[in-house]
Amino acid sequence: MQYPYLISRWADPIFGIGMGVASYYLYERRVGRPEGHSLNELVLKRFENWKSK
Repeated sequence: MQYPYLISRWADPIFGIGMGVASYYLYERRVGRPEGHSLNELVLKRFENWKSK
């Protein structure tokens, strides 16, 4: 019997997004970015702005 999903219907998209973010994070750590433009800094800025609203 063939299954249409790798894990489950709701977990496949979450797994895919998580793997994509993890891959980009590892790439960014290896290559490097200008100061203030790393993924961690951009996410922190976004949440700081969100919290202040």
